[in-house]
Amino acid sequence: MTLRPLPISAVFYQIIEYLYIEYSIVILWRFSTLSSYKNSMTIENIISQSGNKFHCEVVNYLRSENWEVEISPFYSDSLSNKPREIDIIAEKVFPIELSFGRYWGNVVLRLFIECKYINNTIAFWFDKKDTKKTTDLLERNFGLSTFISDQPVRHHRFFILDDVAKLYTSGRDSQDNDVIYKAINQSLNALVYYRDNNILGVQVNKHLRTIHYPVIVCQDFKKFFKVSIGDLDKYETLKEKFCLELNYVYPTNGSSKSEYFLIDVVDFSNFSDYLKDLEEKDLKSLWHHYEYNSD
Repeated sequence: MTLRPLPISAVFYQIIEYLYIEYSIVILWRFSTLSSYKNSMTIENIISQSGNKFHCEVVNYLRSENWEVEISPFYSDSLSNKPREIDIIAEKVFPIELSFGRYWGNVVLRLFIECKYINNTIAFWFDKKDTKKTTDLLERNFGLSTFISDQPVRHHRFFILDDVAKLYTSGRDSQDNDVIYKAINQSLNALVYYRDNNILGVQVNKHLRTIHYPVIVCQDFKKFFKVSIGDLDKYETLKEKFCLELNYVYPTNGSSKSEYFLIDVVDFSNFSDYLKDLEEKDLKSLWHHYEYNSD
């Protein structure tokens, strides 16, 4: 008996049938894998993995300390003319009572907060603060003069402050993907946009002054490192809250303006201490200022 090869058409159809079966198996496996992944994304996983969880923890703590809070209000970005949002704007009214129980009025502290979860290692280079610009900031934002004899400004954190972060890097190629760059822009843009508006609608009797703070709150400082510009061969883990020094340029009335800011950067575990410092140091300097000028 002589064996004859199958016709070419028959071989072709066998190959097609084989590929169809193999391809169908692969498709079914991929669909099964995708379905398993989707099923694993339960509501619990979505909530726990969302950055909103940390955001809400900061909101809840502020409310527990009797701060009025606005969550994720939108503003118009002055650079791009696009709508953006700031994580939190928080306000609290503090009465100023001078010696002998004299009620002098109310001061409002307003915080423009960005909440950031830090996944990448970030290095900050520290140097002496710009004393002249810090003095101007204290006079402009707090109404504190450094030249009066009583010098109540000496109680203020910014006056006491020595080193500030001048530079930073996270190794990212693009600033647009840099978490600190985003936090700086969002907190300062929102501050510039809202500082003349009463966004929370808080009614204040005998209003003396509203003081604005740009703030970055991080879940922890485990990946933050400090380098001294005067000693570049050494670095250390950052453990305490610190300030970023920045000359911020933004458009206004058809031109541009440069403004000096000190941005508070705070570990959430020390957030309570930060709020206490606002009251016991910054507000104390204002108390001394009003006490000195009350006669």
